Amino acid sequence: MKMKGRKKASFDIESFLKSAGIGRRVKEFRKSEVIFSQGDPAVNVMYVRHDAVKLAVLSSSGKEAVVAVLGPGDIFGEWCLANHHVCIATATAIQPTSVLVIKKDEIVRVLHAQHTLCEPFVSYMVERTIRIEDTFTRQTL
Repeated sequence: MKMKGRKKASFDIESFLKSAGIGRRVKEFRKSEVIFSQGDPAVNVMYVRHDAVKLAVLSSSGKEAVVAVLGPGDIFGEWCLANHHVCIATATAIQPTSVLVIKKDEIVRVLHAQHTLCEPFVSYMVERTIRIEDTFTRQTL
């Protein structure tokens, strides 16, 4: 389920990450490797550097629903910033994928310390959430 015709937000998340001095590490995942599972502790925000990640949720009856397919420049796992203590979806590498892993505490520290970065970051996150919800809503109607 590719998100067709999606517009990238005007906020440059990669520049934000570079300029904010956020501590981060790059992690490589093999094709079909689970990055994190629904129910795992939510402690990181992740940025797709290369290739693609599938986000899916599992219903209580065991049925999987793909919520989004994310590509380079997209972030995921951001629900930890809203005090979700567990991951609300499973993230899986679609192809060999490179992901930047950023600890929640590190992003929160930067957003508190550098207020000028806070508004564009929050706007970026809201726009992205609306795009995903819109895509999901159109597919379920």
